[in-house]
Amino acid sequence: MAFAMDRGWTSGVSEQIAILALALLAYEGAVAIGGNGFIAGFAGGILFGAATQGFVKVGLTVRD
Repeated sequence: MAFAMDRGWTSGVSEQIAILALALLAYEGAVAIGGNGFIAGFAGGILFGAATQGFVKVGLTVRD
């Protein structure tokens, strides 16, 4: 993901979709092998955050 961001191949929306897809993939993978999907999604998020620290600059925009 950092490779694509460095080259300008992604947008903020596509980065958000990729992050959500990774969480769902971790959840579904754990459930498929009989594990705890919640723990897998949480651990996947922690690992993703540590691996991309400083790379992903996606923020939440609140509009009236």
